[in-house]
Amino acid sequence: MLHRQFQGLSRDGWHGSNRQGTDTVMLSLYPFTLYSWLLLIASGVSLWLAYLGARQRQLPVAYWFSWLCLTEAVYTFGYAFELASRSLEQAKFWINIEMVGGAYIPALVVLMALTYLHHRHPPMGITAALLILASLTLAVILGNEQHHLMFTDMQIIRRDHLTITLLEFGPWYYLHLVYINVGVTIGNILFYYCWRRAPRYHRRQVMLILLGTLIPWICYILFALGWSPYGIDLSAFGFIITGPLCAYSLFRYRFADLSPIAREQVFDEMEETVLVVDHNYRIVDFNRQADVLLPALNQQSLGQDCRPLLGDIQPPLEPSQQESEHVMNQGGRHYELRCQPLRQKTRELMGYSLMLRDTTERQLLLEQLRQYA
Repeated sequence: MLHRQFQGLSRDGWHGSNRQGTDTVMLSLYPFTLYSWLLLIASGVSLWLAYLGARQRQLPVAYWFSWLCLTEAVYTFGYAFELASRSLEQAKFWINIEMVGGAYIPALVVLMALTYLHHRHPPMGITAALLILASLTLAVILGNEQHHLMFTDMQIIRRDHLTITLLEFGPWYYLHLVYINVGVTIGNILFYYCWRRAPRYHRRQVMLILLGTLIPWICYILFALGWSPYGIDLSAFGFIITGPLCAYSLFRYRFADLSPIAREQVFDEMEETVLVVDHNYRIVDFNRQADVLLPALNQQSLGQDCRPLLGDIQPPLEPSQQESEHVMNQGGRHYELRCQPLRQKTRELMGYSLMLRDTTERQLLLEQLRQYA
């Protein structure tokens, strides 16, 4: 995600002003090392995940996930060949290929996070601004030989059959560095906010995605601190975990669950109070209407026994029961309670959905009609 940062004197004493030979000196041909093979495998996995996401591109979050995986595939593919380059010219070529993907990764992290948060594509203005900024960075990199705004000097050294590119930075690099860190930070903050506001059974899903976006960033910090072997940019290797981790979350829990648009547009907009409880009566989730009918209910109620909150309206929950309806009275109010067992495909009981409706006005109207009759 972030480029190799070697400015001036390197760890082994190299300095741009003291380089030996010319930029086109050919080094001995070395086969791919384990590092390059790992990156090529990661690139293939990311490309496959991009294809899977594209098949569900009608879902906004799947659309941006697909593009994110595609850029990760390009980035890791380019870095695999950079590590195996035989000359400086080859290293420059593969750095350009890397940045065809790498320049867009921070923008796509933000766009995916915004999509997850709002369950729809981000506003066109935000999308255009992020992609234009990324495209401008890419244009600067591709034209670096003419203006040297990104890198003022580039050299390569060999370390145990690895090609390490040593870079002296130009002014645009520092703008690019700010763009990357701000973009990834905003994306992680948005995912963290999604995790905080998500129902308990969605939190694991969001946490996996959050970890997936954090791992390359943590790898970069290790590299920046000088803790990476041979001076390798570890952020590229972070994508080996990022793609599968996010994909497991998205495909394991399904995109429809990932983007809980149905929850906001159906579950939360229902006129009835709906409680989801486990087999021990503990509250797992509830909709907005529950706050109106049961004022004592709040986010701290999650995980607590539902029966004290319901008072005299006690649901007769039995593992063997099918869907049932009950009419109850409490404090002069009339309620209709519907109980529905929730089971896995294996028929294992997971909990119950309780749908509670205040039917007082309807009961009063029926009583009036009886009196008129």
